[in-house]
Amino acid sequence: MKRRPALLQFLQMFTNPLVAILLIASFIGSVAKNYKLIKMMTTMKAGIDIIEEKERSFYMFYRQKFLKYPSF
Repeated sequence: MKRRPALLQFLQMFTNPLVAILLIASFIGSVAKNYKLIKMMTTMKAGIDIIEEKERSFYMFYRQKFLKYPSF
């Protein structure tokens, strides 16, 4: 009996429909879980906008505190 190469055995595993469905489902799940991170990394402008918005809200919060309580 001739032994098959490991790569061929590995590729034949994907002919099983259950394995293919599980791989596709896990890929979709990982994309859905990391959607915001993927979106931010693919569009650099979106990442910069998020950082600027956080800085602006941080600045406005402390500006309001300072105006309300000058000794703050």
